[in-house]
Amino acid sequence: MANKKSYDPNKILALLNKLTPIPFGLYVLFSFIFLIVNLFATADMLDQLLRTFTGIIVAVYVMVYDKRYISPAIQEENYSEIMMDCLIYGGLACVLNFAGILLLFKGFFVVYFVSDRLDDARGAKNREDTKRDVLGDALFSLNYSSATLGFLIILLVFNGYGLSLFIVSSVNETSPSTTPPLIDILYSGILLAIAVIAIFVEYSKRLQEEIYIEKFKRAEDTIYQNDATKALWRGVFACFFGGAGIFIILEAIFYYYVSYLDFPVRTQTESSSKTEDSDLSSPQMHEKRIGEKKKKAKNESQSPSSSDILTEKDLRRLFKEETGKHAVWRGHVTKQYLDWKEGKISEWKEEKLGEFRSHKSSTNTKTCPSCGEEVESKYKYCKFCGSELEKE
Repeated sequence: MANKKSYDPNKILALLNKLTPIPFGLYVLFSFIFLIVNLFATADMLDQLLRTFTGIIVAVYVMVYDKRYISPAIQEENYSEIMMDCLIYGGLACVLNFAGILLLFKGFFVVYFVSDRLDDARGAKNREDTKRDVLGDALFSLNYSSATLGFLIILLVFNGYGLSLFIVSSVNETSPSTTPPLIDILYSGILLAIAVIAIFVEYSKRLQEEIYIEKFKRAEDTIYQNDATKALWRGVFACFFGGAGIFIILEAIFYYYVSYLDFPVRTQTESSSKTEDSDLSSPQMHEKRIGEKKKKAKNESQSPSSSDILTEKDLRRLFKEETGKHAVWRGHVTKQYLDWKEGKISEWKEEKLGEFRSHKSSTNTKTCPSCGEEVESKYKYCKFCGSELEKE
């Protein structure tokens, strides 16, 4: 019987995950070739250098971001956390001769898997929690990347216009300009300064917003329209130069959307996972980024026996099955996973030690007079120190 599906989305996504860096590498390579060929063929050498290197910086940054954060998350099937990252970075990189096209396609497949996850959520309560997680992850991605994307857009503006960006007045034969070039530079410089300040303010608010979003995902707090309004104003000011604040405005729209959904907030007695996260420092907050999804009972999955040889991949899969969380976030192993792994290994060591003691107690042994270790009676010499054992 023929298969109903002629393709496997997981395999296609895995292939895209491997091929994504290739267009970026080709763009960087051809940019250098184009620069070498045309550098001395034009009088505007500085303009040519500015256009080329700003494009290369953006391409390399997006390629490294995909390699360090997006690709590992896809390998961990941690789709909702990088859904927005794939779309916004892929779409932005498409400005560079479509260098981000594979990353954008990868984002479409991630959206498919996330929507599939929403469809599989059974029951109103479970569906609400899943939707809260997905929206929270989208907000986190926009909050985490909007300021960085603003700076990348500024670089792309220089990549497209070069030094001509600072020439505001039109200069031609029929309508000569009466505006001095210094005024042009001052005008563009002021707009650039306003945009950069707005982006810096957005960046400085990022860690504080992470705490709010984390509380929203744990249903301990909600998203307020006041937060959306502040983000909107930052985005508007950042758009003064080349539309650099467009993703900050998109973040504000998401804030408004989530605030209008009016998700219920759990009471203090209902929220068993409430901790002092608001007092955590930045690194601690970033390590706990994965956390606080619905916990599954640890007894649901059976622990492997002490004789099993477990790889790191097996441990991460078992961690996900027991806790419902992911071991890796944005390329970094989470503190929750490390604590769980340490406890699990200690538990297995105790189990193995108990089995050893049980086995040793049921075996005829004698004590070595030299080192004091217990050795089976069938041995003539101690296997620990080599001393001759006493005859019984």
